[in-house]
Amino acid sequence: MKIIKQISKFILAASCVAIFSCASTKVEDVEQTQGQETAGEKDSTSSEKSDTADGQPPVVEENDSEKKSNYKAFLEKVDGLKMEVTEVPKETTKLKAFLTPYAVKISKNPNGIPLSDLKICVKYPASRNIQTGEITYATETIQIDATSETEGTIDFMPPVPQISINGSVTFSPYFDKTSHDFEKISEEAEKHSATAEYKVRTNLKSAGGVVSILDLDKDGKPQKSGNLKSSSTLLMRIYGAGFRNVGNDDFAKEIAEGDETKLYNSALARYKNASFTFLICGVYKYDTDAVSENPSDINLIGEVTCFNIKAQSEEERVLFKSSQKATGKNLNAAIEELSKKLADDVIYGM
Repeated sequence: MKIIKQISKFILAASCVAIFSCASTKVEDVEQTQGQETAGEKDSTSSEKSDTADGQPPVVEENDSEKKSNYKAFLEKVDGLKMEVTEVPKETTKLKAFLTPYAVKISKNPNGIPLSDLKICVKYPASRNIQTGEITYATETIQIDATSETEGTIDFMPPVPQISINGSVTFSPYFDKTSHDFEKISEEAEKHSATAEYKVRTNLKSAGGVVSILDLDKDGKPQKSGNLKSSSTLLMRIYGAGFRNVGNDDFAKEIAEGDETKLYNSALARYKNASFTFLICGVYKYDTDAVSENPSDINLIGEVTCFNIKAQSEEERVLFKSSQKATGKNLNAAIEELSKKLADDVIYGM
């Protein structure tokens, strides 16, 4: 199968919708819905360069009939198009390749446009902004291996993952970048897309580390006792996921002060000769803005940061950050649920 690689990266802000020339497909990761970015061949008008007097290329305007024909042509291409992900590789570990590729079965109506004329755009996670949690996606365009004019398949083997993530990969019909009806065509492409999980675990399960959680009361003040409950609950969740050489420690004072640099330096001094690699610390606090159907429910917010004790530079100090919410019938139940969510973030985020 001929694979045409056209990789473009983008970062999606939480408040905007980015658009792909492959497809404007909504993809959900752990925290947010990501859009797609342009990853296609340039429109034929952009390849014809004819400089004007000011040295800029002329603006090419298309009439209504041209706009209509482009959108209509795309509709004809994807008429009855269906995609089904038939094989999904097992989750892998950061910096280790997936053992098998994704396999997708494709079919369409016999409307005179052969399936071999279509390409599929694949979008998959490539990197993460540690501070914001925003995901950068990469794309590849794959030629369909058509067994007939109406049926075909594609295989996709992702590159070796550079991040740990519990995300997804999206397959959608490819289309060229156009100067009009872009959103309309993207929406149509989305209707014919298929999505599968893309799971990569952290490679630090055996690196060793420490967990320290500070509990805040309903007034937002540090609790004088009971901090061990949240910290130990999160620790046990992480330990149950296969982490080893991990324990609890007390950084309540540093966490309460909110000074990350001071907290990091304190941990660095304490573990100077230790084999630990990471420190997971943060707060569990009451979610005073939450509204539950049951007034007696307990709503909590957990905010954690994972530091790299072995960092060689300031830029490498933070491995990841996460924030989660949870509700329980009582405090213990809420802590259990919150710890479960945050442990998943550690497994697929650190």
